[in-house]
Amino acid sequence: MDYRVSTPFNWYADPVSRLLLRNFEEVLLMFYKNRSEKSPVS
Repeated sequence: MDYRVSTPFNWYADPVSRLLLRNFEEVLLMFYKNRSEKSPVS
């Protein structure tokens, strides 16, 4: 995934968003992978 930050005033918005969203995709995909592979509760 790619993110784009477009703002004329917050010069720190890009670095902060990169820090917060750095591995968001991997974490989210890992969560759904583990959840889908988990055996159903009877």
